[in-house]
Amino acid sequence: MNSSKVIVAGLLFVTIGSGCDYSLKRQASETPAGPQSFALSVTDLVVETSATATVANGEFQLLQNTTAQLGCELGVDGQEMTGAGETGTAINSFSNYLALRFSFPFLIKPSAVVLRLSGTGAPTASVVVDITEAVGAAPVMSNVLATSSVLPMSGVQTGSPSNQTFSFSSVPSLEASALYSLVLRGFNGSGSVDGSNNVAWSRGNDASDCSGFNAMQRSMNSGSTWSDLPTRPYFFFQVPGYAAEGTGYWIVDGGRERIWDLSTFMISENPAGDKAGVVSYSVGVGEDASTPTYSSTDLSLTQLQALSPLMGRYLYIRVKLSSSHSNFVSAGVASGSISGL
Repeated sequence: MNSSKVIVAGLLFVTIGSGCDYSLKRQASETPAGPQSFALSVTDLVVETSATATVANGEFQLLQNTTAQLGCELGVDGQEMTGAGETGTAINSFSNYLALRFSFPFLIKPSAVVLRLSGTGAPTASVVVDITEAVGAAPVMSNVLATSSVLPMSGVQTGSPSNQTFSFSSVPSLEASALYSLVLRGFNGSGSVDGSNNVAWSRGNDASDCSGFNAMQRSMNSGSTWSDLPTRPYFFFQVPGYAAEGTGYWIVDGGRERIWDLSTFMISENPAGDKAGVVSYSVGVGEDASTPTYSSTDLSLTQLQALSPLMGRYLYIRVKLSSSHSNFVSAGVASGSISGL
């Protein structure tokens, strides 16, 4: 029998005998299929801890589970400060302001601030709290970031100090490590206030109370100039408190066995800039379409991206969110992607 062979476009057709049976072979020089990108949408994430984390506003994020108190409220003896306010800490004229500079190492969004105030006489004016930027040693009254609800002085009990809540209808976003001031002042034109009819901002029981904060400041000219007082005042912010931890995972179906290039894993951590908690990852491969297993666990994003490629049909990626700074700081991620060959 005669046989013949013809090469066409990189394919080898071999004719065997007169029966015209064919076999097809791919030449080694033919270019293989390139890598394929797989989307990791947070809407496809399987949330394992629905009581502590959720998908909302395009993010997988920890749930707020409480309203926490953040500030100076206890003395060195662990008891609430009960000082009635030293001389010079009263709002006894509309030009007399009291202030406290503060800074936290994480972003906060306070819905309210609580000050301990005591009343004297029968003032008919009201007080408000401003949050301002602070430059150097002084509040910047020309840059008020938020102004609280108005509190009538007549509602502040005389004698023993009591907690008074000032709410913010527009919640400010206060950046990590930036310096701000709380400013307590009379609400001009709201009534009368004088040396016998006023309110005072409560101070610590001794000089070491609230030592992590700056001293109270006083202005006698509506915030134009300021001087330090020797004690620190009682205050705390009402801020969100978050669940300690939440987890969820993706099962990525490659459609066939693939080589997963972990260096291509991309995801946006803290996408809105307000959830700077800790994010860690676990990763693995397998043939199970419903139950993930992990060969590497609790990695940072950089550590995961540095791993060697994995081979398998299904890629499993688990995200763990952990709050930080005693649960004052949330954590969150947005959607991501990864490539497989």
